[in-house]
Amino acid sequence: MSGDIAARYGGEEFVVVLPETPEEGAARVAERIRQEVEKTAFRVSGEVLHVTVSIGVCTALPTRPDATKEIFHCADEALYEAKGRGRNQVVQGQQNVAIRSETS
Repeated sequence: MSGDIAARYGGEEFVVVLPETPEEGAARVAERIRQEVEKTAFRVSGEVLHVTVSIGVCTALPTRPDATKEIFHCADEALYEAKGRGRNQVVQGQQNVAIRSETS
């Protein structure tokens, strides 16, 4: 969809931003990414490598423009939960997080 972004975020982490995508759609995209990576053979220096990914998903309805830090924290917590559960899986963060201003 127009406006969707995939980018490297840190050393081994990536972020996929899907504006206007509901929670179930975000989870489906994450699972599709996980499955595609798992079944892809990567050639590196003449060797074939098979890798997996752990994915944390955060669905948020931010009510202020500076909520990015909280949204990334939510996704990061879900990512670490996926790793803690054995890796190669998708974990949904807090359901429909509403990131609010300090005064609301």
